[in-house]
Amino acid sequence: MSYTNSRCIILGADAPHHGKQPTLLEAVNGVSLIDWQLSALALPEEQIDLVLGYHSTEITCRYSGIRTFDNPYWQTTGSVVSLLQVDLDGVDELLVCYGDILFRSKLVDDMRLTDDPIVVAWDSHWKQRYADRDVQDMAVCEKVLLEASQVLRLGNDIPDDWANGEFIGLVRFSGVVLDHLRQLQMQLPDSLSRLHLSGLVEWLRVS
Repeated sequence: MSYTNSRCIILGADAPHHGKQPTLLEAVNGVSLIDWQLSALALPEEQIDLVLGYHSTEITCRYSGIRTFDNPYWQTTGSVVSLLQVDLDGVDELLVCYGDILFRSKLVDDMRLTDDPIVVAWDSHWKQRYADRDVQDMAVCEKVLLEASQVLRLGNDIPDDWANGEFIGLVRFSGVVLDHLRQLQMQLPDSLSRLHLSGLVEWLRVS
């Protein structure tokens, strides 16, 4: 299927887990996280939206060609509120990613090949991916439970020994799901305001 208005939202409102520099500007092998993401997304800058909060001016000054939105409630809300700051009118394909992840362009290409209205990216090697990963971090990370290639459940409340992998924080929306997102922009239930992407996907799957 071809799309006439594809966009990507990078969610970069949160404060860093360590230090003071915004996570999007953290370097990996000499390249900032945001530059890694822009390269992997392979979309023109005018099709990218940044949602910021913590030290937002530091980022907007460096990436003036990218449209930015502020989440004024970033300290008390989750990723859902950040996503819904962006104007989604006319968008028929939407990629959304956390600002603290790395991924390759092939993954994005593969996700865009399917016509499924919700496509999530997950890591089957999540337990071996990082050396000395904190046990508590693994317990609270967003995980996936699968049957074949179909996601049965997402969330940070899935026990480690049930999970098939970790949701990496990259999702693609299309079709009627985008209508649901636009409706949420008009009226967001309080129960969704603190949720992250996995919680939003769960809500959309049963809506």
